[in-house]
Amino acid sequence: MSLPEGGLSSVRIEQDLVLGGDLVATQLWAARAPGRSAHRVFIRGHAGSVYVSDGWGVNYASIRFRRLDAMTGEEAASFRSGTAVRTFAYRDTTDHLLIATDTKLFELDSLTLSERRRWNTRIPRYPDSLAVRGDHVVVANWLAPQVGLVDLATGRVRRRAAPGMTKILDGAGSPLLVGGLDGDVVSIDPISGRTEQILATPPALDAGLSPDRRTLWLSVGVRATVTSSGMRLGRPTRELRRYALDGSEPAETYRAPHPFRNVAIGTSALWLVGERLVDVPFPLGTGPARMWSPPEGETIVDGDPDSGLVMTLLPGKRDPDARLTCFRAVEPDSRWQDH
Repeated sequence: MSLPEGGLSSVRIEQDLVLGGDLVATQLWAARAPGRSAHRVFIRGHAGSVYVSDGWGVNYASIRFRRLDAMTGEEAASFRSGTAVRTFAYRDTTDHLLIATDTKLFELDSLTLSERRRWNTRIPRYPDSLAVRGDHVVVANWLAPQVGLVDLATGRVRRRAAPGMTKILDGAGSPLLVGGLDGDVVSIDPISGRTEQILATPPALDAGLSPDRRTLWLSVGVRATVTSSGMRLGRPTRELRRYALDGSEPAETYRAPHPFRNVAIGTSALWLVGERLVDVPFPLGTGPARMWSPPEGETIVDGDPDSGLVMTLLPGKRDPDARLTCFRAVEPDSRWQDH
């Protein structure tokens, strides 16, 4: 069987993901999102929260990071961040967030978003993924061929080489660096900075870990092409790769029924996100995939398979603000039940 268009690997496709019909999605709420576009949206269904960073067009001094109630869309808290919040992680427990802006790190209460501490010296610029281990943080800007190691106790910042176009994943042991340019997965010790190659992989448009952090999923493709005249994001793919991180199973390759870029992994399903959302039940191949298309003009900006929540964004045109809409996706056999 030949690879799909845009595929970069010579590995034989082992299985097609068969499409079995539509996924039903019901709108829960819609809310104004300050700024015209480029909002960062993070669903945390288990915490009943959707976190949103204001988008382009908002004055820097007014940019806020907001927590919305996941079921109603009502704003529960906000924090004046100054620049966009590009990524965050829980620190130690789900009570505290460590957020990254253009040049700073902040520790916030996860519910009230009240500030507890900040770090604003020598933080790598524009981090968009991070992982935390106690007082030690690994941060990456995917366009820089290095990662930053931040000691929160002392404020010390070091830099280490990393795979090109790196995305950091919160591995079961050390954080993992997934290459989006030349590929490969590397573990990094956040204290010593020592690295070790874990897997030889093709480049990844996106990557995610299973909830038990034993399985790695890749959407195969180069994240972007960078030239002297600018940058062009990589084409969506139809090639999905699965790896057992302990090496107990050979890699598996699947072909999706529709092009996608991002992956979201839950306990009972995998979501492949592009212009449409493809819901694939676990174990793969035991049931048909289902697909959902957002309303015209809206873009899927995040999805959480376990809660069934999908967020879309409609950019502002005449209106200076965008519209953020939350849907709950439910299969006809209703894998998700109201709690």
